[in-house]
Amino acid sequence: MSSCTAQTDRQRIRIDYRFDADQVVTRWPNKDFRAFQATEDPVPLLTYALCRLEKLNNEREYCLRYFSSIAPIRQIEAFFSICRGGQNLQGYELSTTVLKGGGVESGGYPAIKIVQDFFDRNPKWKIDAIEGVIKS
Repeated sequence: MSSCTAQTDRQRIRIDYRFDADQVVTRWPNKDFRAFQATEDPVPLLTYALCRLEKLNNEREYCLRYFSSIAPIRQIEAFFSICRGGQNLQGYELSTTVLKGGGVESGGYPAIKIVQDFFDRNPKWKIDAIEGVIKS
């Protein structure tokens, strides 16, 4: 379950991801994000959601150059939680990450990477760590 809200007065989009503990590590077809993973093997749902978030942030950055006078969305604020039985899983309550601008490839399209950075900054959110907590 998730929600997305444009907060134009704060020039941002807020996205709330609330993953069910039984679903967060399930595998999702990796047809869209082969650049992240060398194979077409399914990726965990959390990783897929982060890939979608990365794509959204790159689109936001790209559009900002052309639409800043109309819709100046300067950042995305994403909140993550994992729940079980309607209750937040201890240690996985509303972790947040703010996405802003970044690098641009030679073709002019942004190349802001967030997936690996998210896992590096939040080691308890790595899939192996989550699986260990869920199974215990």
